[in-house]
Amino acid sequence: GNGGVILKESHLGRDSLVGVAMVLNRMAQEETKISKIHSKLPQFFMVKDKIILDSIDKDLVEKKVKELFSDAEINSIDGLKLIWKDRWIHIRGSNTEPIMRIYAEASSKKEAEILVEQVKACL
Repeated sequence: GNGGVILKESHLGRDSLVGVAMVLNRMAQEETKISKIHSKLPQFFMVKDKIILDSIDKDLVEKKVKELFSDAEINSIDGLKLIWKDRWIHIRGSNTEPIMRIYAEASSKKEAEILVEQVKACL
């Protein structure tokens, strides 16, 4: 959710200068301006939300979400991430608060908001 750049060949921490170096390298390789590179990239929108887990069974929510989005590729490495070709949603329990975080990304803000609302409807 924070957009940090990690390049394992450099080191395993977020590093803004690594991101800058990667962009400058691509500009040099393609002999082009950053605006031209940017115009070729697909546009995605992210929506973030959270659910307070006072009386909510996190495992039951995850089960319902898996059933609702049975057409998605599922990744359970860090919470539950459901992935489609053009969008994804990630839900995970916080390690520091009694909440479940929800992140969604899609080709429009409205589509990302709909994904979040569908997860929240599983409560």
